Amino acid sequence: MIDDSNKVILVQPAPEALAPIFGGEGGEVHERVMAEMRSLYFRERMSLYLDEIAKALFAEGQKTFSYYNLAEKLIIAEDKNRTLIATGVGTVKTNTFGISFWVLQVHLEI
Repeated sequence: MIDDSNKVILVQPAPEALAPIFGGEGGEVHERVMAEMRSLYFRERMSLYLDEIAKALFAEGQKTFSYYNLAEKLIIAEDKNRTLIATGVGTVKTNTFGISFWVLQVHLEI
């Protein structure tokens, strides 16, 4: 159920308690979503509505965010052959950024 006036979406577990099946391709992520996701990693407390699995996944994300110091830097040299770039922007800009590496014939995984 969607309650537009209160900006609330109510969800229920599927009766079979199974996750939905998707086609395998990732969807596009809007820049506002990425900005909000990034801001969540700066919070010390998690939202009350997360179940235990979601809390564990979020904690793992926060740990990785902290480990790579993504609050301060977005380019991480893992070793001499691998560098990670956390663009922090949406899918369209990230893919556009990736095209520039393709033009330069630099191998890139997005």
